[in-house]
Amino acid sequence: ILADPPDVVLLDVMMPDLDGLAICRALRAREGTRRLPILIVTALDDRAQVVEGLSAGADDYLTKPVNGPELRARVGNLVRISSYYRLLDNQRAEALAKLEQLKDQLLKVDRLASLGTFAAGVGHELGNIATVLVASLDFIKLSIDAGRVPERKDLAHLERATQHVIQHSRAMMQLCSGRATAVQRLELAAQLL
Repeated sequence: ILADPPDVVLLDVMMPDLDGLAICRALRAREGTRRLPILIVTALDDRAQVVEGLSAGADDYLTKPVNGPELRARVGNLVRISSYYRLLDNQRAEALAKLEQLKDQLLKVDRLASLGTFAAGVGHELGNIATVLVASLDFIKLSIDAGRVPERKDLAHLERATQHVIQHSRAMMQLCSGRATAVQRLELAAQLL
C-alpha cells in the first residue's frame, strides 16, 4: 500500500491473523495512508459493528451478502473521493512550491533594498568626507598660492578625512567578505555621563 497506494481499500472485518478493523486503524494512523478511502465489508449485521467500523476510520460499510451494483457504486464514489484528495495534495504541493519561490524572491528583493540603503549611506558618508578633503585642499592651495606654509589645522583635517576613508574602506571590505566581526559591548549609560 505504501509503495503503490490503491484508489480504495476493501477490507473484510473477519480475516485471519489481523481483522479488517485493526488494519483500518493502522492505515489511519500512518501519515501516508491517513486519507486513503476504506470500505469495510462484514457478514455481521449488527449496528454496533457498523459504528465500530466507522469509528475505526472506514469511509463506508457494507454487509454481506454484497450486492454487486451497490458495491461498484460505493467503490466508484470512494474512487472519486480518492481522486479529489490527490488533486488537493497536488494543488497543495504546487502552492507550497510557489510559496517557497515567492519567499526566495522576497528575500532577494529585501537584500537588494538593504544593499540600496547601504549604498546610499556609504555614498552620503563618502560625500561628506570628500567635502572635507576638497575644503582642506583648497585651504592648502590658498596658503601655497599666497607663499605661505600650509596651516597645521588644514593638514590635520586632511589627515583625519583620509583616515576616515581608510576606516570606511576596511569596514566595507570586512562586511562584504562575510567574515564575522568582533562584537563590542557598549555601555550607553557610561557614554552619556
